[in-house]
Amino acid sequence: MSAIFKRWRIDAGLAYLSAHGVREGLAELLAEMGCSQYEIMAILGHSEAKTSEVYTRRVERWTL
Repeated sequence: MSAIFKRWRIDAGLAYLSAHGVREGLAELLAEMGCSQYEIMAILGHSEAKTSEVYTRRVERWTL
């Protein structure tokens, strides 16, 4: 999967981005769109709620 993703990044002109950074950005966007931490877990394949909770907490802080 890593090789495929690398090719997609290069083809899109985004070779400077890492897979981790893209996943983190997606998680933040999902949280901003109102997804719960469990929805983010399901979409990104996280096995622990703590991982996706980081993104929902950030959005909650922003809205305060």
